[in-house]
Amino acid sequence: MLASHLQSWRDDDAAVVVDAVASALVAGRPLEPTAVGDLIAANVDGDRQAVPKFIADCIVLNPPAQITVVRRLSQIGSQKVVYEATWHSSRRNVVLKRFTGPESARQLIPRELQPHPLSMAHPNIIETHLLSNSDGEDFLVERLLPVALHDGWRAGGATEAANLLHHIASALDFLQHRRLVHGDVKPDNIGYDGGSYILLDFGICRPVDEMTDDMTATGSLRTRAPELLCGEGTHSHASDIWALAATVFNTVVGEFPLIDAVEHVPRISEPHDRQRFEEQLKARVSNEWRDRVAGRLSGIYPERLRELIGAAMSQNPDDRPAAADIARRCRIELAPMIRTIGTAEPLSASAEVRQLKRHLDPTALRLLPVRKRTDLFARLDELSAVEHLDPGERAAIDELKQELTSLQ
Repeated sequence: MLASHLQSWRDDDAAVVVDAVASALVAGRPLEPTAVGDLIAANVDGDRQAVPKFIADCIVLNPPAQITVVRRLSQIGSQKVVYEATWHSSRRNVVLKRFTGPESARQLIPRELQPHPLSMAHPNIIETHLLSNSDGEDFLVERLLPVALHDGWRAGGATEAANLLHHIASALDFLQHRRLVHGDVKPDNIGYDGGSYILLDFGICRPVDEMTDDMTATGSLRTRAPELLCGEGTHSHASDIWALAATVFNTVVGEFPLIDAVEHVPRISEPHDRQRFEEQLKARVSNEWRDRVAGRLSGIYPERLRELIGAAMSQNPDDRPAAADIARRCRIELAPMIRTIGTAEPLSASAEVRQLKRHLDPTALRLLPVRKRTDLFARLDELSAVEHLDPGERAAIDELKQELTSLQ
């Protein structure tokens, strides 16, 4: 089987795969010939050429029980390796994360495991599970999303830009209520599934109190807030907001606010070039802010979306709205565009009012828990601020609010 797959390969590349097969067999892990063939076929680069080191990595990997590795995914980073896999017990394709050593696992698992469904359930935050293999090695498992955003991903219109802003702001609001800072909001860390945008990768996420002034700024330079670039602040809820706005800005304008589309952003593995580039970005904050940020916002429509993104990209972090305010303003000011979180089809404010009126009669309202009544009253307040409701819909809102008030 190996001969048939590797006969046209260079000897050194073929040797990498043969050695991996031998290592797995010596370790007592039986290999089905067809499974090895599948790994060889799946681990290819953009030109459909096999990647020997990825194939070898998948062959020697000892995954948790019920997990079959499909292919290794390319990623930038030194602390974990990411694979596409199948989780047979859940009957779904997943992302499997393996840490590169015990120290990486010790540092990252508590943070990356924060979105475990038993501790952090939100429709716009990825669910993360912890599994171990027969050697006691820990892995993280997340569902594989059909779409992962990237630098070249474009919203294709105001509706998707508004929903991206709304959904991730809702996720950040959820984190902020738990006093957590994500720390690395960027296109790569956002996925899309069934009409919802989903926040990923909690490897930097930590309590806001741990984001001290002496902490080195981390995360992507593409979406790093100006106060972090200039050394005048630390990671915060406000820097998460700027990173989200910069991400949405890129999906509409085609460039990140402080970086040109044609520029190469040096990686951490290029320390001298990266430091020089960081100095350039710092100078742009001081000298080119109006042209690079405020000037290019004018091309974003509608006006209220432009105003929201502009407010979130304020140079002064104290001037940026909180995530809850952004999400609320999206629901009110951009109501015709906003999808209800977790649904694929747009639900207009008018349709939502009609559904509430149809299903929430006085008996149903009395059965609601007190917290649900409070949340419903707040949502009715938001809906009443939407401009395009007809008199009958406004009357329905008032009637529901009166019913709720009578139950207090």
